[in-house]
Amino acid sequence: MSFWERLTELLKEKGITQKNLSKIAGVTQPSISGWKNGSQPNALAVMNIASYFNVSLEYLLKGGERTGYKLGFYRDLDSFTENPDKNFVNIHFYKDKNNNLAGLGYDNSIYNLFDDGIPLPRHLIGKHHPQKIRVMEVFGDSMKNIQIHSGDLVYFVLSENYRDGLNVIRIEDKLYVRRIEIDIIGGGIKIFSENEKYTPKTLSSDEKKCLQVIGNVICWTHINLN
Repeated sequence: MSFWERLTELLKEKGITQKNLSKIAGVTQPSISGWKNGSQPNALAVMNIASYFNVSLEYLLKGGERTGYKLGFYRDLDSFTENPDKNFVNIHFYKDKNNNLAGLGYDNSIYNLFDDGIPLPRHLIGKHHPQKIRVMEVFGDSMKNIQIHSGDLVYFVLSENYRDGLNVIRIEDKLYVRRIEIDIIGGGIKIFSENEKYTPKTLSSDEKKCLQVIGNVICWTHINLN
């Protein structure tokens, strides 16, 4: 079966018209007509369709498992499109200076499935170069108020620069995703969790020495293992 044939079956199951499909996928009717004739949808359209029908990208594009990772993570990048710009880029897990996985264990399920990196829709990284971006898994509930949950994947641009906003930081030998506010006048830094049960921590200019910024967060994906 082709992509269009699988999509047609999903439409029939839900009783959805092609006009409504246009709204779901976020594309025009001519784009949908192109799919009928064998053209491939863009990355964002596939993500929208997969999310709406709760199926994997692998199922839509190649007829793989229908369920599994809710976002799918399509891996066969070269056959996905002939567009030289590509719809996806491959993002590697963050490793420390000794080439060890940082914030992850080698037995981690996500790493084992995607040990050569995780495909991410190119439009999500904006102007950033893919080689400057890393991904790590989040543990715990400290960022739940902004919908970053335990097991989710956070993507960040490698940087040692302090900046206001979401950052990946290292304190001693542990990595954290935290919101940082910089006191320009006093020189201190305030570290916030996005969960009211955790008290913000203020570091003096001297205490900043124990803090290392690893990168600036640009996006994250929610993982749903079925």
